Amino acid sequence: MWRSLLALPLLLPLVGCKESDGENLRQIARKAGEKLDRAARPVGDAASPLRGSLGEHSAAARADSRIRHDRYLAGHRFTVRGEGPIVTVTATVPDASMKTRALDLARSTVGVEDVIDEVKVAAE
Repeated sequence: MWRSLLALPLLLPLVGCKESDGENLRQIARKAGEKLDRAARPVGDAASPLRGSLGEHSAAARADSRIRHDRYLAGHRFTVRGEGPIVTVTATVPDASMKTRALDLARSTVGVEDVIDEVKVAAE
């Protein structure tokens, strides 16, 4: 229904417009339709590329990915290993805030029930 409404102005005669304006309007309408299609899909479909399925990766792999891709923790090496819902985080970091951030990310990861802290602060 909404696609036909978007196409309606394109079908009307264009008065005072260049010939290329019609093609530009068609491209704009096509792109708008594609964006509306993406916006209208179910929320579960939109979130799945970001989260992945629970059966797809272990809790440790998900926690490791979150820590590795965190902007604040970039450039620091963390080792995340685990069995089932228990995850162990190991590293040496320059300050306590980085330790807190990494452990918070691990604890808040889907599927993680307990985090074993083996992160050392270099200054301590």
